[in-house]
Parts: sequence; C-alpha cells; structure tokens
Amino acid sequence: MKDIPTAMKWLMNSPRYTILNEWGKSVYNEKKGIEMFLKIFPDYYTSEELTRNSDSYNLENLFLEIKDSFYSKYGYYPKSELVSKYNGMLNSLYDGGNIRFVYVDELLQLSVILFIATLLTWDDKNDDLETYSICFRFTLFLLNDVCIFGEIPSKSVFQDVLPRFLKDIHIVELSEECFWTIMAFTLAHELAHEYLSLRSNMSHGDDRKKNIDYEEEFEADRIAYDIVLNNIIEANPKKIKLKNYTYLAPMMYMDFFDLFYYTDRVLYKKRIPIIDHPLPNTRKAALFRIVDDDKYDFDTEDGNDLYNCFLNSFDLFKEELLLKEQRGKLRTVTYTSRRERLEG
Repeated sequence: MKDIPTAMKWLMNSPRYTILNEWGKSVYNEKKGIEMFLKIFPDYYTSEELTRNSDSYNLENLFLEIKDSFYSKYGYYPKSELVSKYNGMLNSLYDGGNIRFVYVDELLQLSVILFIATLLTWDDKNDDLETYSICFRFTLFLLNDVCIFGEIPSKSVFQDVLPRFLKDIHIVELSEECFWTIMAFTLAHELAHEYLSLRSNMSHGDDRKKNIDYEEEFEADRIAYDIVLNNIIEANPKKIKLKNYTYLAPMMYMDFFDLFYYTDRVLYKKRIPIIDHPLPNTRKAALFRIVDDDKYDFDTEDGNDLYNCFLNSFDLFKEELLLKEQRGKLRTVTYTSRRERLEG
C-alpha cells in the first residue's frame, strides 16, 4: 500500500479527479457486508431486508437529497459529482477544477461508523471488564492503525474481533443513524464550498490550499448544519430520514478528529498539520452556537442523552491512553519508525 504522505501529496497536484477516481479503489462489498451482519445478528433481519435497506440508504442517494436541499434553500442546484473510493486518506473535499466533484474517502466512512459504534458499546457495557478492555483496544486500533496509517481493517477484524463486543443491535442501529447524519453534514459542507465559491466568483481548484479561508470553513459548516437540522425537522418520508436523536452527530464528527489528533500526540509526540480547517473544538463550539438558535424546534432530550453517552467513552479513552502511555504499556502498538516515515 502507498504511504499516506504520497496520497496526501496527490491532493496538491492536478488533475485530482483522475487521481482520486481512477487510481482509487473501492473496498466496500455489499454482499460480504450483509453476510457479516447476518452472522452477527441472525435473528433481526433477512438478506432481502438488508439489500432493500442498502438500496435506499447509500451515499449516492444522500448526495442527491442534499443537492435537492440546496436548491430548495438557495435556488441553486450543485453541479458536482460524487466520488467515493479508498485512497488511504482520512478526508473529504470539494474540488472546483475542470470537473467539479465532492470526494469522500471510504477510509473516513468506515472509521467513523466503527468509532461511534465502539464508543457507544463501551459506555453501555463499561461495567464489564472484558468489554471495557476490548473497546479501548479497538478504539486505539482504529485511531492508530486505521486512521494514522490509513489501513483498512483486515477480514479477521470483522469476522473475529467485532462480534466479540458488538452484540447489541440497538447500538448498531444508533451508530448507523449517527453515521448518516454525519455523512449528510459532510456532503452538505463540501457542496457549500461549491455554492460559496461560485457566489463569490472564486475558484477552489488547485489554488485552494494557497488561499486558506477559515471564515469560509465556518460558513460551510453553518450551511451544512442548517441543512441537516432542517432535514431532521421536516422528516420527509421520501428522503433518507435523519433522526432527531442524531442532531448532535456532527459534534461526534469533530470529536472523532480531535481524538485522532490527540492519539497522534500521545503516541508519537506529533502534531498533524491542520492547514485548511480550524481546529475541531473550535468548529464544534461554532456548531453549538448554531443549534442553540430557537428556530430549530424539535425534541432534543434523546439526542442529548446519546451524545453524553458518547462523551463518557470519549473521556475514558483519553484518560486510559495517557495513563497507559505514561506507564509504558503501549510500546507494542507504537510504531515510531513507521510514523517518522510519514513525515516524507
């Protein structure tokens, strides 16, 4: 597999569309995913039900729905096409070059849903020492091996590791609902860059990295969150339904990146350069100011409880990681030489 620095350098060159779309590969396999799900939860769904669900709930359908939301809200229908492949990057982006496109790496998608499912399981079963231990170790595996080094989990992880602790269908369903809200926010954020760049007659092609505009990032977040919250309120039965108890899922998304950066600092004493976005905590604070507006009127109690459960595990991981590192218990999973090579 190519090193992450090589993949990241691709983003600085053109044509990015060709590189990301044609050089990338897809690691998503619907048939194998359904088989694994049925193996873990044989009593809840049939193969036919899961196939129908996949036909409705997918990134392409959600992308079209977010485009429709832009047209309804702003009278503008985005021109970008969607590209979703695996290039080993924990990233999504909008490119306004010769071919406008929104890219969402499959590594990001897989990492986010597994991360949320693990942390929710951890909180639910934190009085069970075995589950506590495996949830910590799997969260560390996700943030270290998968996120920092860009590795897709092996087949054995899905067949042997996940079934050991991911046994509650309710938590799996909650995690999926949070995932779709996060993906809606992500797609809306990237499409907001298209809308804002055209509105201000600016290009976000090859020069985007040279002209960093944090205010535009905050505005893209505001537009994206507004679209997500309004979709929750409207609850259009013809669309992918975003549940009201997932309204704080974009905060989980910011926390995910915050914990990713934290893990790198603790294990490797590194600071991943964040050159094109404000820090996750700063973005999260701005998102809270948005959702506190009284115009977003819906039941938030379940959503608050869900987010607090997530934060319990979030805090536990930070404490455990730092304590174990200080006691020298993480040496076997600290790949210092390999991390040095990522600097290029």
